[in-house]
Amino acid sequence: MVDLLADEPDDMNDDGSGEVGPLRGYVRFAYDSLFPLFHETDQSAQREQSRHRGLTYEAALYGALAILVGILGLAMPPTGNELVPVLFMFIELVLAGRTAWLVLWGVYKYRREDWLLHRWQAEQLRLLKYSFLIDPHLWKSGGTGSAPNKEDLERRRDAIGALDEEDLPGLSHDERIPSFPTPAECTGMSRGDVEPLVGYYRQHRLKLQLEYFRKKTQATREWYDRPEALPMFFFGGVVFVFLHVFWEGGQLLTHSHDEHGIGSLVGRLLVFVSAALPTVWAAIRTNRQAQEFSRNLLRSHARHAALLRIHGRLGGHFSAAESDLRLLESKGAHSAEADLRVRDEIVEVPEPVTAFSYMQLAEFILASDQREWLRLMREAEWYG
Repeated sequence: MVDLLADEPDDMNDDGSGEVGPLRGYVRFAYDSLFPLFHETDQSAQREQSRHRGLTYEAALYGALAILVGILGLAMPPTGNELVPVLFMFIELVLAGRTAWLVLWGVYKYRREDWLLHRWQAEQLRLLKYSFLIDPHLWKSGGTGSAPNKEDLERRRDAIGALDEEDLPGLSHDERIPSFPTPAECTGMSRGDVEPLVGYYRQHRLKLQLEYFRKKTQATREWYDRPEALPMFFFGGVVFVFLHVFWEGGQLLTHSHDEHGIGSLVGRLLVFVSAALPTVWAAIRTNRQAQEFSRNLLRSHARHAALLRIHGRLGGHFSAAESDLRLLESKGAHSAEADLRVRDEIVEVPEPVTAFSYMQLAEFILASDQREWLRLMREAEWYG
């Protein structure tokens, strides 16, 4: 998936004016047929994603503040002023009410479902463009094209546009398998016939996807996304419980307990911190889990590795200026796997049947990635 503004040059906002021969006409046809709907759904997806993330953040923040104010009200020492507990109750009620309203509003307005649906539609249109272009039947007889291919593209485009939120469960439960071309389907083609297509596919499809996944893999992993963060918060709260017990025990043994003294205040503070730590952790995790940052990061590493290999098999290589596109290991070091070095050794396009097979394999990987993303995001319970 590529998250770009629709008015920026990308693999969908391309009318084929920079291409020659049959490829120019095919890219132009795909642009005319798909880009208007893609532009609409992509913009909607970006708006709904922004709204969903803002809603998730606010709900987690106000919910945590409501709980913390409630705990603080219980931990506060008696002041003799009846307005103080009333004030705490009022603030707690406002924060809890705001949290409940945000959650109910998000559920009612289908913010998440709208985002997932529109992003799915946009990426399906992207997949449709390339499944059209890399169909061997389109390139038979020197690339004369065929009406059935174009009619099928328009039919599938309309089916994608007709999807709604109720289709998401079925789409996430499904899985497709790649359909590779047979030698008979590529009979009569030469490397020269498919070389413009392969070059276009590497430049407009693979390199943009590689850059997208590379940015995802280089995203900073926050400290609270690490496995050791959970025990730090949870057992940190337990530690403060122990401290509170020892403190109160010491106060009783030394007969220095005073309901209004500093010792009582310290004890109440320890109770507050012991309850506040798990609350803060729950708010952080609710927000992060709603976006599935960690698992999406791991997914991006795997997709980047696979597409980089296919780029090499299609005759691609990276210059020194583009060395940052090389596969990164989890620690950031360049991979030394032998099969990745093929990108610097292959200098020509493979035979047509092999070229079409690798391009269709790449599309299968990207289609599977989108379904896995949909499964992850549908399982992310943003409201906790």
